[in-house]
Amino acid sequence: MILDLLLETILPRLCVVCEKKGVYPQWFCASCRKDILFVPHPQCERCGYPLSEQLCSVCLTHPKKNTFDFHRSLFLYEGVASDLIARYKFGKKRELALCFGNLFCEYHPYIEGNFILPIPLFKSRLRKRGFNQSLEMARVISKIKKTPLLDGLIKLKSTQPQTELSRQERLHNLRNIFVWKGKSLVGEKIILIDDVLSTGATMAEAARTLKTAGAKQVMAYTVCLNVLTPSPQPLSLRERGG
Repeated sequence: MILDLLLETILPRLCVVCEKKGVYPQWFCASCRKDILFVPHPQCERCGYPLSEQLCSVCLTHPKKNTFDFHRSLFLYEGVASDLIARYKFGKKRELALCFGNLFCEYHPYIEGNFILPIPLFKSRLRKRGFNQSLEMARVISKIKKTPLLDGLIKLKSTQPQTELSRQERLHNLRNIFVWKGKSLVGEKIILIDDVLSTGATMAEAARTLKTAGAKQVMAYTVCLNVLTPSPQPLSLRERGG
């Protein structure tokens, strides 16, 4: 208690949104926190999409569509949260990696795996941006969870933003864009980290590559979930053939 008060005096952490109010040991002031939309519950048990029952219609009808086994996000990709992501990626506010990494571990304490792996950037985009936002978050999570950071997933080409493409274009856009050049993954459980999940195609292709290399499970975590369409509803018993 005394140590916390001392640290708060010495290190008056500012709210990561308004950057005005000291909030140590929190990350948001009370006012800004009200404007951040966490992904609501309940969620699809598999992909983490907000809905009213256990599994969304996509996971029910296409159980192998996404090759990751599990996904969860912290926030909905809108308002304050989308602004934070923009500041992080394009405003080079790299210190936000500490905020996001800590929040991952706070809100998902059950994150467990043999290795933590960030979604890579293509080399030209990495040069332009100066850092890989997913890697910075993965480093924070790795330290907190005491889980080794893994390297070896390579992105082979630059791709268009997924939200600008049709479903068929998305599939073609991401086909075979990753290759695994790291250690053996046979029997390993991998934790994949990225900033935003929109269509899920990037994460699915990365997971497919890892499973082809021998990974047993791939669990995906992102800061934000971009809900592109109304929440997919579960199928009725009649639609399921029940």
